[in-house]
Amino acid sequence: MLHAKQDLQMETEPIAKIEPKGNFEFSFLFKNHATSLISAYIFVLLGVLLAMDCVRICGTDVHFWPEGKIDPDVVKDPLVLGHEESGVVCEIGKDVKDLKVGGRVAIEPGTYCRNCQLCRQGRYNLCPFMKFPSYLPADGLLQLYFKQNSDTCYKLSDHLTMEVGALCETLTMGVAGARRAN
Repeated sequence: MLHAKQDLQMETEPIAKIEPKGNFEFSFLFKNHATSLISAYIFVLLGVLLAMDCVRICGTDVHFWPEGKIDPDVVKDPLVLGHEESGVVCEIGKDVKDLKVGGRVAIEPGTYCRNCQLCRQGRYNLCPFMKFPSYLPADGLLQLYFKQNSDTCYKLSDHLTMEVGALCETLTMGVAGARRAN
């Protein structure tokens, strides 16, 4: 975890489980947005618990580590870094149909609210309430296990390595940028 500028420390945390609780929270609940209860409910139904396999360090992490901030966001509490990754499905929510325990997945890191006008139009990539792992206040994926919504997990073909899976999100960003440039 990043505790402050250039202060990385190894820590051990309990393993998360997918189960509803009265105070159910996970890293990506939209705490200042009206959909937090909806997000928690959707996650119990459609969430997956992933054993992280390969996590990339990206530009965001590179900025947070030496500076302890990306203006105006300053690390005040410990922050787990990493947000481009692949993993193995360990548990699934009760309504998850397209993923199986043991399946290998690449992960689209952004979690969107599902309730704003842009999300309802299918343009979730523009959600103003989008949260990303390893960007304040959400912890990143340099941890053993991580909870993620199943609709942002993509099955990896057997011929693709987990390292390639961790590069998928970066590749899609590059392709989208190149298409817009043309």
